[in-house]
Amino acid sequence: MGLLDHFKKDNKKEAANKFGQVSDRKNSVKNKTVKEKSGEEDKNVKDKEIVYDKRNIKVGNESYKALLKSIVSEKAAIAESHGSYTFKVNKDINKIQIKQAVASVYKVKPIKVRIINVDGKSVRTGRKTGRRSDWKKAIVTLAKGQSISIHEGV
Repeated sequence: MGLLDHFKKDNKKEAANKFGQVSDRKNSVKNKTVKEKSGEEDKNVKDKEIVYDKRNIKVGNESYKALLKSIVSEKAAIAESHGSYTFKVNKDINKIQIKQAVASVYKVKPIKVRIINVDGKSVRTGRKTGRRSDWKKAIVTLAKGQSISIHEGV
């Protein structure tokens, strides 16, 4: 980026601000004045817009990053009848974080979490060979009397 391009960008932002347009919508912040309980001081508090991901979960909440999806199979369905639920989870997550994520998302208390690192399979299409990516599976056991309704519409 040249020196002249830098001045052009500054001029565009100034022109946009003159006409009431916001140039950076991603970084836009609303200012609000909030009075304390005593009513003596006013403070400017910047409230950032709440951002949601595809599944309508707040981005500030980290539990949606841990649990990627539930696993639907015959073996998982049999385990569900005994109180164990199977999830595909992020590869960088440990047992404690999975336990916290299940507790926050489904409002239940897990007793035990087991983790399996699944190696990706070697696949072949025609003469070319490739490899599926590795992934992590977690089996979460709940206390008796607690359940999760994962497969409602399946």
